[in-house]
Amino acid sequence: MNKEEVNQKLGRLQEIIVEAREIIVSLEEFCKENNELAYTPVDSLIIAQGGLQRRYLNGCWGADIKNIQQLMDVGYNNFKKYRNCGKKTADLVREALWEQYHVKW
Repeated sequence: MNKEEVNQKLGRLQEIIVEAREIIVSLEEFCKENNELAYTPVDSLIIAQGGLQRRYLNGCWGADIKNIQQLMDVGYNNFKKYRNCGKKTADLVREALWEQYHVKW
């Protein structure tokens, strides 16, 4: 292979990389638009122990978490840091997410 062939192959590889990045961006946008959890309000998640339902909802509202996807994005460890949302509440939320939406948190 000579220098010209190498440059042509590198140029083609750069084109492929740019095209792949564009495809990834469009797929990510599609997934965000069609994500059911992004349209599911947090109050649709039912916590097994009813007394902690209010703690869970107050924690979500205090942190401006409006849908299940935002809750997922916050994560288990960060959620425990919110006021009135300790380990017990977070554990029950984790269980409810699995039981109702089959997602791991």
